[in-house]
Amino acid sequence: IMVETYIDGINGNLIFDSGSSSELVLNKTYFRNYKKQGSKTVSGVTGGHQSIDMIQVDSLFFGGRSLTNKRADLIDLSRIENRIKNKVLGFFGLDMIDHYEFVLDLKKGQLKLFTLDKRGRRIGGEVSEDYDCTQKIEIIHNIIFIWAKIAGKELRFCFDTAAERNMISHTVPKKVIQTISITGRAKLTGAGSAQSE
Repeated sequence: IMVETYIDGINGNLIFDSGSSSELVLNKTYFRNYKKQGSKTVSGVTGGHQSIDMIQVDSLFFGGRSLTNKRADLIDLSRIENRIKNKVLGFFGLDMIDHYEFVLDLKKGQLKLFTLDKRGRRIGGEVSEDYDCTQKIEIIHNIIFIWAKIAGKELRFCFDTAAERNMISHTVPKKVIQTISITGRAKLTGAGSAQSE
């Protein structure tokens, strides 16, 4: 899910990544000349670790909302940008929209944000919406998790709106592994450059 945005006057897209614990991650291609505000080590789905710089942007505008003085992690996202053939300024996680109610409409490709009052109710009244199903979620470190059963075992899955594949850990119980058929191999590449088969 990509949201059109302006960051310090630069127009492009931010990817909504509900599997990221970072609030805002920006593409080094467009923000490499910003003053560094520090660095940190991060890891991803492939297990690779890398050191990344942190910067601050003056203004960010998306979805009719304006934010100022936002800190961001800086990473090279050119591989993702080239593959999807779209200008990607970066991605944002739940932490950036945690004071809104949000609804994902995957069929329409929409992320709907609703401003909330102090009691957590939508400002402007309730909106009637019909859903085919609803799912309780758990949020841990600003990452969305859902529960599902495989072979009678309850498993917690990360609901990652920026993932390109469904994955399951090889450390799940043997009873679960026995229900899985390996049909091929693929190389995984996270937001960084580390790869895993």
